[in-house]
Amino acid sequence: MIGMGFVDMAEAVGDQTLFGNSDQKTASKYQILKSLEKYYDKAQEFFYKNIEWAHSQNISGEYTEKSIDRFMEMMFRKADVLEEVGRILKSAQVPKNLSKEERDAYTELLEEKWLVALDAALPKYEDVVRAAKDLGIAQSQWLDKARERIKAIKPDDEALNLTIEQWVPKAKPVTEATTARTTKTGAVDKKGSEGAFVPEDEATKKELRRIQIVMNLQVSVDEKIKMLTRIEIEAQRNIELEQEKIKELKQQLQ
Repeated sequence: MIGMGFVDMAEAVGDQTLFGNSDQKTASKYQILKSLEKYYDKAQEFFYKNIEWAHSQNISGEYTEKSIDRFMEMMFRKADVLEEVGRILKSAQVPKNLSKEERDAYTELLEEKWLVALDAALPKYEDVVRAAKDLGIAQSQWLDKARERIKAIKPDDEALNLTIEQWVPKAKPVTEATTARTTKTGAVDKKGSEGAFVPEDEATKKELRRIQIVMNLQVSVDEKIKMLTRIEIEAQRNIELEQEKIKELKQQLQ
């Protein structure tokens, strides 16, 4: 949920209305694109935590799949935004009051800026493939897109040869505890048959309401980030406290 908050903020920033003449709009778009990476980074961080938690719990489901898709999208967009900066520079209008030699030099400079942008984007696209390998994400539209861009920029790139094995939860033996999850009416527990997370406890509902309130506030994007970060810190602190309680209980049972 917090991750989606940063996705929404990135979209809001990227969709700002541009004013001024063509050159001014180009300059504004350039600055906006350069500012998006920090939002993608924060969103990616939260989606990664969801994936990591699912792997640690040996579960999968709709909630996990959505986090995987968004995680891969954020990684891809961090590369694509660098390339988009290059596209803007490459397509920038050449001043009309230049001589032919000056126009040629200006055009060549813009072409160099485009190549620099490609060089900056390539490692980010490679990161998409490597992250997919590390997390066992063999099928993703964003992985496919990243590979396409790598192939276009550097056809012999080693990242194109990486083999990715899809991560799947390990099969669990059927036990009485597992059977007990099903009620007389055939309903399953709050994680569902595939382990999809459904936030129904009051503490989680409360945090989700806090996040939604922050997202609806008429304050600056930076202020929203600060508020969401504070919520994250509090949540992490609560998790650590619960882990300590569990540790103490296990010690008492030994």
